[in-house]
Amino acid sequence: MCGRYTLYTKKEALEARFDAVFEATFDAQYNAAPSLTLPVIRNDNTAAFALTTWGFLPGWVRDFNKMKPQINARAESVKEKPYWRGALSKHRCLIPANGYYEWKKAGDRKQPYFIRLASDEPFAMAGLFDTYTNEAGQPVSGFAIITTQAPAPLANIHHRMPVILQPDDEARWLSPDLTSAEALSLLDVRTDVTAFPVSTRVNAPQNNSPELITPIELTG
Repeated sequence: MCGRYTLYTKKEALEARFDAVFEATFDAQYNAAPSLTLPVIRNDNTAAFALTTWGFLPGWVRDFNKMKPQINARAESVKEKPYWRGALSKHRCLIPANGYYEWKKAGDRKQPYFIRLASDEPFAMAGLFDTYTNEAGQPVSGFAIITTQAPAPLANIHHRMPVILQPDDEARWLSPDLTSAEALSLLDVRTDVTAFPVSTRVNAPQNNSPELITPIELTG
């Protein structure tokens, strides 16, 4: 599962890294949480970052009592489940990030960890998006992060992790000619990551500051 992530690289550097422009202002996020509106690069306009809500519903949904927005999609079943199948085929996106948080059980509490590439470079998580019409008749665009099994030693923290695309695969992920089977072939597990414990202040979504990604020493 991936329920929090960060994006704090400066706008100009992100535009250069992903060859896309910001059409609206965006503040650094050290604690991006579900339901926030965040920048993604969608395959319906690869030249711009689109501010999109973290929380996916398929465009055909009508009964909002039975279906709630999902923040993650499992790579192992995304092709088979009707909930995700159309988006895998037609509506893929890149979700830029600097890292993400995961929580490890430690006795009767959970210790948060910050996980990033060993190179400390920004990366793109594989995502799906769609636009549905809410109960007020308004269009809402939402996205979900595709997750996969975490490798050792990350699995000691949590058994799932987001799919971090290889930079050479990012353009392919957005290609309109990519089949669902070809898309699945890009969902590899990255092992060039590092993790370290951070303050439990990250537990509160309203906290959003660089101190959240400062390593701490565990005691006891």
